[in-house]
Amino acid sequence: MAKPAWAAPPAKRGSLRSRLHDATRGVILDAMVEQLAETGAFEFSMFELARRANVSARTIYRHFPTRDALFDALAARVNEELGSHEPPRTLDAAITLARAQFASFDAHAELVTAELVTRQSFRAGARAARLTALQKAVGDTAPNVSELTRHQAAAVVACLLSADTWARLRHELHVDGREAAEAVAFAIDAIKRKLEAEQKRAKPR
Repeated sequence: MAKPAWAAPPAKRGSLRSRLHDATRGVILDAMVEQLAETGAFEFSMFELARRANVSARTIYRHFPTRDALFDALAARVNEELGSHEPPRTLDAAITLARAQFASFDAHAELVTAELVTRQSFRAGARAARLTALQKAVGDTAPNVSELTRHQAAAVVACLLSADTWARLRHELHVDGREAAEAVAFAIDAIKRKLEAEQKRAKPR
């Protein structure tokens, strides 16, 4: 006879030491996000971070031996919180991605802003895969236009989909993620229509 649910053994949990270790790292990273969002990377200080996290500087160095280790941990958190999106295979998919991605940036605004000011390449692999996918999408849309035009179009769309674009629209033009996404969607759609028009005029290769 099967054991009742209440009789099942409890799920394994990490040791108290490991849970305290993870919790302390989390507190330090939370304080780091707050500090970077307020002061930027230029004025970043380990001692100020320790004050905000309410831990000693020695504790920070025990968890993150170097500044790079700390920034790498921030990059890992960004990847974990934002998740990943499939590279767009068409320009219409790029428009859909803009709406989903900018909403995600808005939901984690402080975290994304903190990452941007450190200038860490936290999603370099994802960006490379996205550019490759966009180059193919542009090629499928307008295979007979010049290679230069296709390259320029893919590069511009990749820039439009970036966190940098979201940040500039948010902080300089004071639009939220939804409005920013619609602006980017409009621009990508305009590029798509331009490519389609040039494709009709281009001679088959």
